[in-house]
Amino acid sequence: MEVYRIPISAQRLRGLAEPEQKLLILFGHINNEISILNKFLLWMIAKPEMNEIKRGAANVQSLLMARILAGKIVEAWKVIDHVYCHDSSIRRRYGKRAGVASRDIRIVRKFAQKGSILHRIRNKPSFHYDIKRLMSGIIGTPIKEPLDILLQNDLGNSIFTVAETITTHSLLRGLHKKDRVRATERFIDAVAQASGSVLNTTNSVLGLLLRTTILKDLGDINAYAQRVDTVVSLHDFHIPFFTTR
Repeated sequence: MEVYRIPISAQRLRGLAEPEQKLLILFGHINNEISILNKFLLWMIAKPEMNEIKRGAANVQSLLMARILAGKIVEAWKVIDHVYCHDSSIRRRYGKRAGVASRDIRIVRKFAQKGSILHRIRNKPSFHYDIKRLMSGIIGTPIKEPLDILLQNDLGNSIFTVAETITTHSLLRGLHKKDRVRATERFIDAVAQASGSVLNTTNSVLGLLLRTTILKDLGDINAYAQRVDTVVSLHDFHIPFFTTR
């Protein structure tokens, strides 16, 4: 795989117009975070060959990551809405010309605006420990649901599954009080659609921005190509919960 390492001096960065500086730094930061969290989420999902204990640990990890990603999507939407949607000159320069799809903007707005499914999750479970809400999961947990704790001697290898089951119930009760499966499906679908649309939007804008500013000054981009050998498929990698020092 080839990677193009593009030099940008502080002087060149300061020479960009303020709107372009905002797009490069803020959209670049959003793109980095959503992309990395997406990879982590994919790598944490349980695999068919896992036994019951490993599958349970993987489910806990993936739900934790999905909650964090949901919160970041909401924060990303606030920036996109402010920097892009509410700036007509930016929309004219980096909208259709950059290939930004109005569909992607609608999807992110739908799932991340105030009062939406991801906004309700971001407001408490993602970034805050709301004691009353988290404890409400005890009431919502079915009597016959199995609860457990997985203890291990090594630091960081114990998993208090009971805590995540209860807090997950508190989260899901806020989305659908009676049907936990339906609530989980709504949550995961919202995270998947919104994160994809955030990446589509930021990639489109950043691509045009680079082509019309930074890359325009460099000439032949192939002169900046560097080889990266250790590349794996996203689907061939997994982050295990249980590890040794």
